[in-house]
Amino acid sequence: MGPETRRLAVVAALLTVSWPAAAQPEGLHATILSGDAANVRAILAAGADVNGPGELGTPLHVAALRDDAAIATILLDRGADIEAVSEPYGLRPLHVAASYGSPAVAALLLARGAEIDPVELSGRTPLVLAATLGHLEVARALLVQGAEVDAAAKDGFTPLDFAILRGSRDLAVLLLDHGASLEPVYVNSPTPVVKAAKAGRPELIELLVERGAALSARDLSGRTALMEAEACGRPEIADLLRRLGATE
Repeated sequence: MGPETRRLAVVAALLTVSWPAAAQPEGLHATILSGDAANVRAILAAGADVNGPGELGTPLHVAALRDDAAIATILLDRGADIEAVSEPYGLRPLHVAASYGSPAVAALLLARGAEIDPVELSGRTPLVLAATLGHLEVARALLVQGAEVDAAAKDGFTPLDFAILRGSRDLAVLLLDHGASLEPVYVNSPTPVVKAAKAGRPELIELLVERGAALSARDLSGRTALMEAEACGRPEIADLLRRLGATE
């Protein structure tokens, strides 16, 4: 049993024992966490609320957490609300699939008509969450279905910004291939290449320049990528930028 399986088993056990047997709103949730599809069917047939909320959201949120497309299908076929919102963060099942790196459930939810760019409490779409946490396959599934590639949370960070911060060239390539902007989404934001210089990401700088990023672009304080690298004490990044053509 791997560490993730053990973690889910512990969570399931805790949920099961924390409620009286006759009134377990989490009984269905615990069974989903255990991956027992047959018992999920039995519990639903006995009258359990397919949208009953618990500590982890609705049953569909729980299936999304563990990327169990088979159980998610059972829940949806029984009328699970595909856009159910869990408190306190306003997460829908697709947000959970994006956060936990659950590509199978993400694909299922999208195929069943889930809204592709809903925002949770902090303004993050599923794609922003997938990029924040580095879940490449979920990001791919969302982009193929038309997710807004330049969606930004309330803090102004886009999926490409998070790819840069994570140093994930594969994620950045995926986003750029789907039209991610090389310019700031917000007027007062630095360009992606300035952010890559500040973060010290040589592979991302080379990629962005290859895709057409302007090294002469300045942030709100007037700094170019080269100026940012020098100000941050990154001589190797400054040398790279000069080799790529930066002069100021």
